[in-house]
Amino acid sequence: MKHILTLFTVFTVLFSASAQETEGYLQYSIDVKAVDTTMKAKQQAGLLRNSKMEIFFTQNFSRVDFEMGRLYKLSAVVDLSTNTTLSLMSGAIGKFATRTLTVDTANVQPQPESSVELVDEEKVILGYNCKKAIVTVNGMKSVYWYTEEVDIDISGQQISNSLIPGFPLEFFTVAEGVEMHFTASNIEFTLEDKENIFYTKVPEGYVIMQDLGQN
Repeated sequence: MKHILTLFTVFTVLFSASAQETEGYLQYSIDVKAVDTTMKAKQQAGLLRNSKMEIFFTQNFSRVDFEMGRLYKLSAVVDLSTNTTLSLMSGAIGKFATRTLTVDTANVQPQPESSVELVDEEKVILGYNCKKAIVTVNGMKSVYWYTEEVDIDISGQQISNSLIPGFPLEFFTVAEGVEMHFTASNIEFTLEDKENIFYTKVPEGYVIMQDLGQN
């Protein structure tokens, strides 16, 4: 559980890059398996099966949705025009919302020690030629398959390490004995109904846990 929330936090850190595509939609399927034999890892992997991640982005907004198997759903909507991020979580324990600064200059967190190894391997994902990279962050390795054939600007969100010279279409993470394998299954570069996609108000039925301007 802690690993999933940490992963979600990583995906809501500011990301900036030279980009050509400024509007679109991506979907990643998520395969989950236990990589050790502990009962905890097996149970968590079972609960996280049939997970997926969806990303919506335009020039000033972005949204990342996680459907984490049978556990819960997570969403983060970034509004760069107001420097705010609305995060929602819903599951068996209820529905909760927080609104925070996307970039909080008063609380800048130190960047973790990281390195990248670019590997001479290639494969095709959704018609894009991809190359392999192995990223090490604080001693933990993750494998990425990235493409240099398309540049995507996901305002306010980050789904890879800035050391990778391209956009990731497939990646693996391992923590607490559970491997999560993300693979892009759909990419589009137009969006409809943007007003409903990039909502900035807390939906009805959510308990506000934190909001800017409120104690």
